[in-house]
Amino acid sequence: MDAADPTVSFGLTEESANHVVGIINASFTDLLALYARYFQDLLGRARLGARIDTLPAVEQFYSLAVPAYPDYDTIDRLFKYFDAHPGTAELVKELHVLVEPQSKDRGVRPEPEIMQYMLAIADLDLTPELVARIHNGVRLRHEDAELAMLFCKCRKLQVLSFTAAYFPDQGILAQILNELASARAGAAGKASVSAHPLLHEINFAHEDTEEFTSISTLTGFLRLPELRIFRCYGVDLVEEDEDANVELVHLPSQIQEISLREPVVDGPGLERLLRAAPHLQILDVVCGSHTISCPDFSFRSIGPFLTSHAHNLRKLKFDHEYSEVSEADDRGQPISSLKSLEVLEHLTLPFDGLFGDDEFSIDPDVGGAEDHLVDLLPHSLQTLRILRANGDGDPELRDRQLEGLMHDEAYKALHTIRINRSEAFSLDLQESEWNVMPESSRWWQVLKRRVARV
Repeated sequence: MDAADPTVSFGLTEESANHVVGIINASFTDLLALYARYFQDLLGRARLGARIDTLPAVEQFYSLAVPAYPDYDTIDRLFKYFDAHPGTAELVKELHVLVEPQSKDRGVRPEPEIMQYMLAIADLDLTPELVARIHNGVRLRHEDAELAMLFCKCRKLQVLSFTAAYFPDQGILAQILNELASARAGAAGKASVSAHPLLHEINFAHEDTEEFTSISTLTGFLRLPELRIFRCYGVDLVEEDEDANVELVHLPSQIQEISLREPVVDGPGLERLLRAAPHLQILDVVCGSHTISCPDFSFRSIGPFLTSHAHNLRKLKFDHEYSEVSEADDRGQPISSLKSLEVLEHLTLPFDGLFGDDEFSIDPDVGGAEDHLVDLLPHSLQTLRILRANGDGDPELRDRQLEGLMHDEAYKALHTIRINRSEAFSLDLQESEWNVMPESSRWWQVLKRRVARV
């Protein structure tokens, strides 16, 4: 386990931690992040209260959460505080905002206050039409415009978390991001080139957890040249609009990490995303009940897209909990060979994605059954995690396939295998380089190499 792993400080093994949080369908790391973010949000909201003017100028604004309601004067107080304490806005490294359609008439803002807001974009190369829209939104106290101005004021921002209750590309913030990206790509040397030079991570979610956000509406966020990490909840990668498909494919993206939760995804949709991110090193996809609305998914279908467009991939997690509802012809077949992913080090797949379901499982009477994983996985692999392996079938057959992988000389980098199942590992490893670790439990079987090969 990596020393930087947050489970270390709690004295918990990864297997125990995953079981503890399994009931809420999140990894332990995700839970810690939510826990930390919760207190950051509380702190951020407290700082926007009536006592905001009493805070020291160097107070930690590292993570700032701006609620959309019930207090619609939050951003006014923030702007006044930032103006009274020059440089404070540059302390904001993470900005978490919730944008909703305006539901309250807040009156017209006085002209001097409007001009104070507009100073936040004075040096940006925005179109006159967008500037006019921003001015009108600020004048009418529309929160969409105010949040966009807050974003523009925080020039040292590194992380933007954006939750919207409508199509994100219709908002002012997305328009600003889109125009900044365009200016940066085509007008080097202008002031807009350095508007947010540190912004490298964007997290997006739709406020309604039963709705999907089309990937084509997020291109304004994805076009930022500095963007390295993109996380999204409820994105729909299945596009019917050919123009939207072309636009996504030609994104000038340097993204290295993509994390998707509850996406609607099929093979062609995944291909479009991978082609838009040729430098991708980490792909983390967890599909849940939303994916039921995408009947064409199969593990077999995504393998060719990964091997064709993800040659830089070092870490892959693809968990499709509802793959059994697929109507695809190759439903139930294991993922096709990942052999050509020559730098892949960490792989997490569910049992049926790795071995197939009962209908397509390896026949134990067929010669070479032990070579299934050897034929499937790249030699660069260091860790293998198999999720939900408590299915039907012969555990000993699966263990012989794992044993074939463990003892193959080509897999000298492989040092850890974690199997999410209650049955103990069925083969005797006393004469091998591998141990069944004491941290194994009724939920996880953990196998580790005694001495790393060189």
